[in-house]
Amino acid sequence: MCLGASRVEGNRPMFESFRYDLWTNLKRGGYSVDFIGSNYDNSDYVNYDFDRDHEGHKGYTSTRILKNINNWISVSGAPDIVLFSSPLGNDILSKQDFNKGVNNIKSIIKIIHSHNNKSIIIIEQPATCSSDLMTDDLENTFERLNKFVYELAKSDERIISIDIYSGFKDVHLSDGVHYNKLGAGLVAERYYNALIKLL
Repeated sequence: MCLGASRVEGNRPMFESFRYDLWTNLKRGGYSVDFIGSNYDNSDYVNYDFDRDHEGHKGYTSTRILKNINNWISVSGAPDIVLFSSPLGNDILSKQDFNKGVNNIKSIIKIIHSHNNKSIIIIEQPATCSSDLMTDDLENTFERLNKFVYELAKSDERIISIDIYSGFKDVHLSDGVHYNKLGAGLVAERYYNALIKLL
């Protein structure tokens, strides 16, 4: 299950999701996977066999994800692996309370594990916005978030942190927030490298 907001959902041709490149990498690597989710990607892709199910919802904060995650899993089934993209991304951009967001993430994970106690959750240390949008306050908040994600992963062997933050630059963005093709490919590669250790 690819879980998150617009960076998961994508909006071709304006901006890309990492899901297509990740699915392509997994197929080329010989892995058989089933992407699940209540949302469906209707965009055009070269490969029409692409598994388009996902749980990306444009503009969703951690509060809205928390409110819906139980129903989404009830519809799609309990995932073996969750790719938790850009946690608190929209919370940070809309200047919502950081500590509330952190507690929301913990609650989301708890609900996922209530459906499948063995679910592996790969959670991002997310990429920031473009440099022209990054104030000192935003930079500090992203650093706090990445530290939280790292510590969260250390606390539970079922949680894996993945570093999207390092080496991510303006050239990877289609606008101030969303991935272009280059950025989506970079994110997909980092998820792939984490997933093959599990698969």
